[in-house]
Amino acid sequence: MSNNNLEKEQKERLMETLLRYTEFLTTRPGKCKVYEYKFNITNTTPIIGHFRPVPYSARAGVRKQTEKMMEDVLLELSDTSFINPLTIMYRENKELCFCIDARRVNNVILPDQARAPPIDEMLQQFDGVKYMTCLDLTSAFLQIPLEASSRKYTAFLFDTNVYQFQRVDFRTKNSLAAFVRGLGKVLGIDVSSFCAAMWMT
Repeated sequence: MSNNNLEKEQKERLMETLLRYTEFLTTRPGKCKVYEYKFNITNTTPIIGHFRPVPYSARAGVRKQTEKMMEDVLLELSDTSFINPLTIMYRENKELCFCIDARRVNNVILPDQARAPPIDEMLQQFDGVKYMTCLDLTSAFLQIPLEASSRKYTAFLFDTNVYQFQRVDFRTKNSLAAFVRGLGKVLGIDVSSFCAAMWMT
């Protein structure tokens, strides 16, 4: 994990730091404790998206992921009237994952204009930099809590239960803005002067 160019003392200090924060080196999403995101809604009329049956071959995988997300406190049971269809996808390693098709709900969410700087502007920050550290945040958007009144807009139906996200789902509008604002709250308003946030969408 350490760079071969580091001196022995530097490597030892790096390992001490990694061991001190071992609890944060995990594949389970963390939770931002100083910020919650809230949707601004233009129309509160209930929206029910077209229901798509989950293929039988995928049901066990969806059930397993749903249970894991409940365990990680990413989902909760819901009684909302807003239902988003489930969409089944497969990653490059053929691992099953699901997301919500939030297009209809996104139509009533006002856009949040918070953005990270353009990539070419970010790259200029690296000019003359001697040391850089790269951190990969597990399920970054899911580390940003949703304010309680906004969660109902992220709901979906599976089996006989309605679930809603307690965190920002990457398919809902403004997920990127929520993440950018969360970084600012945690790292400070001048975060862009020392941190370049990049993500895969």
